[in-house]
Amino acid sequence: MSSCRGDSASYLKFYSGSRLIREYSYDEFASLCEKLATYLFQNYGIHRNEKVLIKLGNSDTALLSYAALMLLGAVIVPVSPSSSYEDIAFIYEDTNATLMITSQEENFVCREFVFHEAFVEDLKQLQLAEMICVQSCKSDVALLVYTSGTTSNPKGVMLTYQNLFANAQAVTHHHQMDQHHIHMCVLPLFHVNAWNFSFFATLYSKSKLILNRNFYLPNFWSIVEKEKVNVVSAVPKIIRLLLQDTRTIETNKLTHLAYFTSAAAPLSTVDAKHFYERFAIPVLQGYGMSEAVNFSLTMPIGLDRCEYEKLLTEEPLSVGIALGCNEVKIVDKNGKEVSEGVVGEVAVCGDNVMQGYYHNFAATQESLKQGVLHTGDRGFFRYKGSQKYFYLVGRFKELIIKNGENISPAELDGKIMQIRGLQESATLGFENDYTGEEIALCVVKNAETPSLEEIQEILTSTFVDAKRPKVILFVEEIPRTETGKIQRSKLQSLFVQYKHINFES
Repeated sequence: MSSCRGDSASYLKFYSGSRLIREYSYDEFASLCEKLATYLFQNYGIHRNEKVLIKLGNSDTALLSYAALMLLGAVIVPVSPSSSYEDIAFIYEDTNATLMITSQEENFVCREFVFHEAFVEDLKQLQLAEMICVQSCKSDVALLVYTSGTTSNPKGVMLTYQNLFANAQAVTHHHQMDQHHIHMCVLPLFHVNAWNFSFFATLYSKSKLILNRNFYLPNFWSIVEKEKVNVVSAVPKIIRLLLQDTRTIETNKLTHLAYFTSAAAPLSTVDAKHFYERFAIPVLQGYGMSEAVNFSLTMPIGLDRCEYEKLLTEEPLSVGIALGCNEVKIVDKNGKEVSEGVVGEVAVCGDNVMQGYYHNFAATQESLKQGVLHTGDRGFFRYKGSQKYFYLVGRFKELIIKNGENISPAELDGKIMQIRGLQESATLGFENDYTGEEIALCVVKNAETPSLEEIQEILTSTFVDAKRPKVILFVEEIPRTETGKIQRSKLQSLFVQYKHINFES
């Protein structure tokens, strides 16, 4: 923070909907962070290695809290604003947290500091004789992120200062982020994507951040144009919403916008291609996970038109090349690296790989083997020149095993999403007495969705019988995590009644 003092360059603009709430220079932001750190130390006793829950959502108060806690050497534990009482209680008890910083009094089990927006003005007026700042070690845990769990309690990913700085340095280098770079964040800050790429990397690189309380479609493009944004960090759901927007977008006014990034869930080739055709803006897909801070892989930014358009002919869409902070391999079940084109498990090693799971030695041992992170994701690589481009084909845990054959739901989704009217859908496996598992398809209806009979006909002509969904249900929504990943397990209860049916008779 000391390097930010005296710097009058603009750091942060915070929007809620179309309204600009507050803006900060680097100097103003650093000054407030120092005051907040001292306030938390003096009034709540927060010091090095203390765990503090942050439940503030996307806001300038969240960023001020993150930076202030880092000045104190405390451990940041970001939680979703929509977390249930039970989730908060579990994380609080698991971490033995000292405090939760929240936007309004909630009477949770833990001690609370209500950081309402009016307190920002109070901080500006606060006069402190001495500013508190703690020197942390690179091996200290800075961020404790609880991964969303669907069948068990979430696991706390321990990320050290070394992890955070290694990833921020690599992201900054890859995206050529500097004082002229303007980055737009519409994703949730409690997740590592926005936390590191949008917050920490912009601060590290002295870039400018346009922070949005959430994704607000009516004024999205006007803010991008007004603030001359260079890069928007997104997920596939946002890409689809922008494609569904029927308004005319004057792309000639967006010449400063270089590209979108997309992560958290697979982006279909068809969506990336349609987006490029409509807006003349490339979407660079990336891949990462909490256990490795943020991006481990991402498409290069220097692709010319022909190179990018060639990538858009491939299915699945590539998640790009390895960032400099890590090495990415595809390995077999014995951990041995496989050859080009062979499907195996994605494995990551480098300074960005987590210290381990908090209070969970068994899970740490399962995921970290001799310092290598085994992600559980299936993928392969292809050489393009001297560079390895990586591709994902699903997760091992999501595999549908039918008659002993492994079937990837991500592979099926990729084909089904190319069918008009079936973009919002998901395949999954359900237990079946005759085949072990059978395949189902859930579809959210819209004006273009074919009838049930038409869908069945399309699927028959699209898939061989072994991979064709045998049960199709219309649902209100496809359940996803807050970062866009499909929660297939939440749909499986819909298919219990089909367990005893022989679909192959």
